[in-house]
Amino acid sequence: MHAKQWTRLGKHYIAPGHESTCIITYLAEGLDEKSVSIDGQEGDESIQAVMKVSLPKLWKMIHEGKIECGLTLAALNYFFSYLRVVRKQKI
Repeated sequence: MHAKQWTRLGKHYIAPGHESTCIITYLAEGLDEKSVSIDGQEGDESIQAVMKVSLPKLWKMIHEGKIECGLTLAALNYFFSYLRVVRKQKI
């Protein structure tokens, strides 16, 4: 997927002390969804589907435990903090 603008939101380590994997989170805006295709993708990290979700629905999904991936939850924490602090958006 292609984006017109990328904003670095933050970085963190999965398990400091015994693992050196660093995760960097970006906000991609102005997405070109037409460029997404499952053809030619490899491995278990491929995009299977794109789902648009409103912020209220996303909050509900988090609070209902429908998002269980720790990396995703960390990335969403960066995203919500960015909206509150940088964009002064009430969420």
